[in-house]
Amino acid sequence: MAAVLMAALWPAQAVPLRSDCGLPRPNAIQRAGDTTIFTLAHGDKGRCDGDSRPRGSAPYSERAELRSDVIARGARHRAEFALRFAPDGRSARGTSFFQVHSWNRGCTGCKPPIMLRIGGDGMVSAFLLDANGQTHRAVGLGVSRSQLAAGWRRFTVDFTTHPGSGNTLDISMDGRRLLTSARYHFPARGTPYYKLGLYRPGNPEGTPRDQVSFRSFVATRN
Repeated sequence: MAAVLMAALWPAQAVPLRSDCGLPRPNAIQRAGDTTIFTLAHGDKGRCDGDSRPRGSAPYSERAELRSDVIARGARHRAEFALRFAPDGRSARGTSFFQVHSWNRGCTGCKPPIMLRIGGDGMVSAFLLDANGQTHRAVGLGVSRSQLAAGWRRFTVDFTTHPGSGNTLDISMDGRRLLTSARYHFPARGTPYYKLGLYRPGNPEGTPRDQVSFRSFVATRN
């Protein structure tokens, strides 16, 4: 009933995406019809603030991403998209492919409340911001990269953007529920928006070639 009401109040709309801080090389992001293809190779250092500096154990970050315009705070949102990872690619540990971010220039320490990320074992987790606003916890989704590379998968992500730690996240893939009412924190001074693409820790010893494609990205809010 809630989903029906949400759709009735705010019809799903295609989400325009744009470059946030530039690309590591011109063909890191390509478009083919309604499909956007993100590719990272070793040394594709991101151009966002901080990508050239150490983050955790990584000396730099590699990035090929697009972002949306700002979406509403204090609301319930639904994002729907299809994605497919390239079967001949490989994801480095800590590769994120979908984020709900909160950074703005007045809140430079604001971290992404939600990240969908691939671990070293090839399994996908939702990384959710804890109440301290600084650390994330991983919640496994029971889905592997190889499953995302076997064909197009349709994701539905329902989430809220209320300041504080009372937010909830539901995720479904191809109509199957992967996560229900997972709690996370949204920074009080944060500004919500989407990020799609590839973002991962850099490694001077080498990172694998990776590629993910997205299409039919639409969003609804209540």
